[in-house]
Amino acid sequence: MKGKIKATWNILWLVLLMVILFSYAMFQGGFVSWFLFYSFLPLFLYQLLLSFYPFKKWEITREIPRSVVQAGDEIYVTIHMKRNSVFPLFYCSIKEQLPDSLMIRDVKKEKYRSFSNPERLQGNRTLNRIVFPLFRKKISFTYAIQQVPRGEHQLQAVTLRTGDIFGLIKKQVTIPVENKLVVFPYIHDLKIKDRITSYDQGAVASTVVNQSNTNIATGVREYAPGDRVSWIDWKQTARKQEVMTKEFEQEKSTEMLVVLDTCNRTQLNRLAYEASIEISSSILMEFQKKDHQANFLSIGKESHFFSSQYGRSNHSPVNRYFIHAQPSGTQPFSIRLKEELKRNKKSEIIFIIVTHLDDFLMQVLLEGKLGRKYLAVIFIQAESLITEEEHRIIQQMKLANIHVQLLSDQHLLESPIEVNFR
Repeated sequence: MKGKIKATWNILWLVLLMVILFSYAMFQGGFVSWFLFYSFLPLFLYQLLLSFYPFKKWEITREIPRSVVQAGDEIYVTIHMKRNSVFPLFYCSIKEQLPDSLMIRDVKKEKYRSFSNPERLQGNRTLNRIVFPLFRKKISFTYAIQQVPRGEHQLQAVTLRTGDIFGLIKKQVTIPVENKLVVFPYIHDLKIKDRITSYDQGAVASTVVNQSNTNIATGVREYAPGDRVSWIDWKQTARKQEVMTKEFEQEKSTEMLVVLDTCNRTQLNRLAYEASIEISSSILMEFQKKDHQANFLSIGKESHFFSSQYGRSNHSPVNRYFIHAQPSGTQPFSIRLKEELKRNKKSEIIFIIVTHLDDFLMQVLLEGKLGRKYLAVIFIQAESLITEEEHRIIQQMKLANIHVQLLSDQHLLESPIEVNFR
């Protein structure tokens, strides 16, 4: 409303100025007075036409060649503007209406240098461009959105501004232009080391997922480090002239489960939470490369379970979940975890990713470890923010034979990140 009143006042001011000049020319006469009147007349007509110019009829489209990227990447956006008339415009200011979700900058691993102070990554991201259309009907320009954060971001509108060279007439219009940016979590390069299992013939590396005690053989395969002597099929070894071991049914059906803490807390470190999302996604990706079948369970206000059978394509349910995942709920994670472990009895190997430790959680883990082959905890937090209580709990869990892997800011800056399950 204020804009319309101001525009009307500017038009009246122009008309008044033109009337004054015309009156001066009529009463004063002479070359100078009429020269001023006719010199100002084209400008007056241009400003009058500009005040009625249909700015809203501009056609705006936004072109995004790569609308699906990884956190920390750069996205190039091209804006195309089209109009029907050749009415001269001296300038046009374009402002992209960026959503609040893009006000965080993700600099991949480098963001963990601000682990203890995540607010440093907050910023006011704006985009303003000025073009000079003159008589052109079509105008295009490209800009880059750098360091995009994880999430689904909606670009909804573009604001255009123009005016005359004196600043008397100003026009502004916001044109809806909807586009969606999909940003997946940053994938870390991991180096996973499994625990060392000692057998009678010495210490050999044994992948956790391949440990099996069943004696129901379903086939044979080549010997792999960590296989027991009792698994060797001597007949097939003699026939093929290479060591062959029995393949057991349980080797194919052993279930692994990756559990992520997405419960909200008062003192939740948002950067630690972001790291937990990235590490969860990276671990699942690493397991997939090694053909290990791992299910995923997210525990927050609601629990979200994703089976390994869906795979890890960009369109898989678990990857879509990682895009939108946010901390939720008020109930402590330890209570929710206890409920979920009671429901889930099939998973024999469990990896739990958390950003906070307490005594009740340790008690839940001790109970959950019973009857399972392996249980490990990945604790993610800035080194300076780990409390004395959490240090004590880590030591107690290690004494209770619960493996705890600490990933601090120094660990997350490494490439590859070493995850030790020994």
